Amino acid sequence: MPGYANQQKPQNVQKTEVDVAPAPVTAKKSDHYTVALQGMVNKINRHAFQCHGGGIKVKEKVYAKSAYAIEEFLASFLTGDNLHLSFQVYKQCMATIRDELEHKRVTTWGFFGIGRRDQTTVDLYKDLYNEAVKALTA
Repeated sequence: MPGYANQQKPQNVQKTEVDVAPAPVTAKKSDHYTVALQGMVNKINRHAFQCHGGGIKVKEKVYAKSAYAIEEFLASFLTGDNLHLSFQVYKQCMATIRDELEHKRVTTWGFFGIGRRDQTTVDLYKDLYNEAVKALTA
């Protein structure tokens, strides 16, 4: 493209608040716990589950049964009065997730392929499991 190499970058670009806003220094520990739980919920909601005939359909989205149970469990801690979690409650949440996913970190064949656990779901479960274990050992 002629002339493209001669163009200069603008010198006075105004950054928006989103570009420059640092994380609040005075954030409470409970806010970090809430953000961690919300991050897990977001991962589950963004995941495209391949349930192969199994799973649960909620509002045009199909979830693996365990993933939906975890999402509902975590969402119950992210509403109303529960937004400021104590360390004990946070650890209990992480322990519950760890226990739920302990044996779900491998693919399964299901019953003649129906309801088998897909590798992408296993990867999600491994990620959530590792987050839970990391939180419990920190």
